[in-house]
This record gives sequence, structure tokens and C-alpha cells, in this order.
Amino acid sequence: MRYLTPHFAPVSPRVVATQEAGFIMKRLRAAGVGISTTTYIRRIGKHEVTVYDVYSEEESIVADVDAVILSTGRESVNALEKELEGRVAQLFTIGDALAVRMWAAASYEGQKFARYVGERGAPATVSDAYFDATDIGP
Repeated sequence: MRYLTPHFAPVSPRVVATQEAGFIMKRLRAAGVGISTTTYIRRIGKHEVTVYDVYSEEESIVADVDAVILSTGRESVNALEKELEGRVAQLFTIGDALAVRMWAAASYEGQKFARYVGERGAPATVSDAYFDATDIGP
């Protein structure tokens, strides 16, 4: 298994700042994941991927590829929200289901809205929480 990223580091500065990088890297290394930084996918072929190193300008081929998973962060997937809308007392659509953006937003929203679940007088939706006229929090 190989992890390719166009960035200098395999994790973002936010992950480093939250001191989670060590845990993530330990698990990736234990799973035997090869990590290539400053690398782009140039072509996806039949059971092979051509990769391009930005700084050396060299191409190489990764052979015996069974699958390629692209993390592009382009489209929200929120079918579950549509299915549950109007059927539950509280519905908090968070993270990329709400809008595609950095993962830090999802982790923040997860802890924020988990605190509201089942609480008397708590907001019923993300909109209720964010646009509450009586909310004087930070």
C-alpha cells in the first residue's frame, strides 16, 4: 500500500499542531504503508500508476495496483440527512456531509454537536445552533 501526497509532509500542519501526527504516522508505518511526498499521479493505467515527483521532475511507475483511491474533497455526500430530515428530533449534519472542507471542521463539529444530543432546550439542527440569536459564545 502506498500513500501519495503533493505536500511536503504526509500530514497537515493542523494535525501536527494537535499532536496527532505521531499517532497517525505510527499506525501508517505499522500497516506497512509506503509514503511518497511531493508526488502527483500523472496517469492511472491498467494495474499501474504513473507518478511524478515535483522537485526531481522524474516519473516512475507503481506496478501491480489493484485500486486507486483519490481524496479530492469536492462533493458533499449527505443522503442520510435527506432520509432522516423531519423524522428525528435532532439532526446534526457535520463535516464533509455539511460542506467539503478541512477535517478539523468535522472533528470540531463532532464534539460540539455531540454535547447537544438529547439535552433539553438544545438546538435541533446545525443551523439552529449556528444562527441562534441568543448564543453569545465565542
